[in-house]
Amino acid sequence: MKVKSVFVKSPFDYELRSVELPALKADEALVEVIACGICGYDMEISACLSPDGYTALGHEYVGVVREVGGAVDNVKPGDRVTAESSTFCGVCDDCRNERVDLCRHLKTSSNGYAQGFAEMTVVPAKSLVACNDIDPLTAVLSEPAGVSFDLVKTAEVQITDDVLIVGMGPIGFMALQIARKISAGRVAVVDRHENRRQMALDSGADAAYASLEDMPAEETFGKILLTAVPQLLPACIQRARYGGFIAFLGSNFKDGNTVPLDTGMIHFNRLQLRSSFASPATFFPWVHKLMRAGVIDGSKIVTGVYTLSNFKEAFDKLRNDKDHAMKVVVVNDNSGIKERK
Repeated sequence: MKVKSVFVKSPFDYELRSVELPALKADEALVEVIACGICGYDMEISACLSPDGYTALGHEYVGVVREVGGAVDNVKPGDRVTAESSTFCGVCDDCRNERVDLCRHLKTSSNGYAQGFAEMTVVPAKSLVACNDIDPLTAVLSEPAGVSFDLVKTAEVQITDDVLIVGMGPIGFMALQIARKISAGRVAVVDRHENRRQMALDSGADAAYASLEDMPAEETFGKILLTAVPQLLPACIQRARYGGFIAFLGSNFKDGNTVPLDTGMIHFNRLQLRSSFASPATFFPWVHKLMRAGVIDGSKIVTGVYTLSNFKEAFDKLRNDKDHAMKVVVVNDNSGIKERK
């Protein structure tokens, strides 16, 4: 079977190719893609990671199972599913010791020839999680929502915590929605884009600032979540109250990840600096429950919808219009979902 699939070779050199899908293995499923979100990592690959050849793109997707291998029993044809970008093995020492988050024997859904920005893809069925009752333009957020959930969990946000979230991209915005549901304390956000600050205020943030320097000098927080570049870590540490936690994720491929830190301030103020890294991907069932409850609402996050035929326009929108683009999604031409630009 031949399908269309998006490939990239940086910088921003894309091709929509016709590729041949292999025959299904016993533990695999054939998935017709409905929609795939453009991740910040997709943009990093497009901008400054130079693969030896063209790389298939897309890991934030929702689709419909069309066929399964003989050993598959967790999904069936007709199921709407989301795909974990990587799945823990379930049998290594860490998995058996209830630390699946530490598993390094991962099963990846990446296959090198057709991923989320494709008409169809072949994926290990173990990576698929059914979401039949969730709207596709919300379900498409499952993978990044799991990242947001991991960040909030890593920070150990509690019911009375004052929380600061730095960076209101999709990860930060969903972390805000989750943290707001948990905490009755003060929740503030920082983002340089005015429309994202307004979206945060509309979704329950108590305050929104353009930068950490714009905040009142005396304002500190027990829990700080950083989803922007690691170069902001020193300023975040300055905003942590005694005994506070600073949880961060992400990296800066362009400018590097080496950041000078005042370890004395961390030590004498009993601060905890924690990294969040959702690999293997986890928490899909929990974020699906949050989606069903309306805590995570795709209608507030997905700001642009483009067909696969117009995928370059979608990538250009996210690259060049940060003031208005939050999460841009590419849908299959025959998905029945209308473009929204």
